[in-house]
Amino acid sequence: MTQGNTGSRKHDSLIGKIVWWNMLQIRQRLIDEYWWDKLRQLDIASGINRPTLRSMSAAKRVQFIHDVTPIVRNELGPLSYFPEEGDPLPPSKLTKEQFASDTGIDEGRFNELQARHQIPNVEELVAIARIGDVDLAFMFTPPKDILESDRKLVLRPINGITYEVEAHRWVLWIRGLMQLPGQHGKKYLVETASPSIKKVTLSGNAKRSYAEIEREIVQRTKSSVSAIETINDEITDLSNVLNLDIKKIDPFEIGKAQKGYAVDRGVKITANTNLLFGHMRKVVSMSGNATSDRKRMKDRFLAAIIGIHQSLVLIVKGRRLVD
Repeated sequence: MTQGNTGSRKHDSLIGKIVWWNMLQIRQRLIDEYWWDKLRQLDIASGINRPTLRSMSAAKRVQFIHDVTPIVRNELGPLSYFPEEGDPLPPSKLTKEQFASDTGIDEGRFNELQARHQIPNVEELVAIARIGDVDLAFMFTPPKDILESDRKLVLRPINGITYEVEAHRWVLWIRGLMQLPGQHGKKYLVETASPSIKKVTLSGNAKRSYAEIEREIVQRTKSSVSAIETINDEITDLSNVLNLDIKKIDPFEIGKAQKGYAVDRGVKITANTNLLFGHMRKVVSMSGNATSDRKRMKDRFLAAIIGIHQSLVLIVKGRRLVD
């Protein structure tokens, strides 16, 4: 990603715009949370129970903007904010300083990014994701309107070939579930399922003999953190564990007449991909739960496992329908 002087040139690639858009959404969310916290302090003193920003209805959001406007104008000046014109909540001096401190992006640099004269470099991208409490995949996830229309993303040409990818296929790729058109499917699975070929990744020494590379490939495939063997193994029958009738939900039993691309099918694949990772996060997060209610924990765990299985089945079924 570019970091040098680009003058007035803008990065207008669709992927660049997606990263830019998500950066602005995170920044604005941090600004909104700052003003919500300010108003919340007054709410507590007044005994008002105000919903969080994420759980607000449209009507509650309007009420929130109305109630917070005097606080904004009191801190930033009477001409700082005009919600009736549809303006977003403005950043305070503290939110600017905190954003710069946490990301290393000062106001001048942010203005360049905001104007799309440049796009975030790798370190900035990671820092923005960290303070936004999101993963890196989020930074490359298209906005809702693109996902809901399963719009095609036009990727930069490789070897003179331009690829158009539906939004659901892009989501599968950034989540590490499926290769993009033009990528070798088997290599994609192997490379994303195994540790780096270079053991001392950050040593700076990139000179290796062919014999060294071969030796590292062997070590990598036998590594305890490699998932290659898991990929090669057949999927075990989950019915014994989950009491599911696999035959009734066989994703490969699809009539030919049903096949064919449709927007709603792509949208469902995107939704099920997000559900899959939501269930997977639930399973992992349970490891830190010290609850004494073991039956409740077991029920939640099995429910999440069933959710993972069902989501995977629906993703596979959806892809087969689309192809």
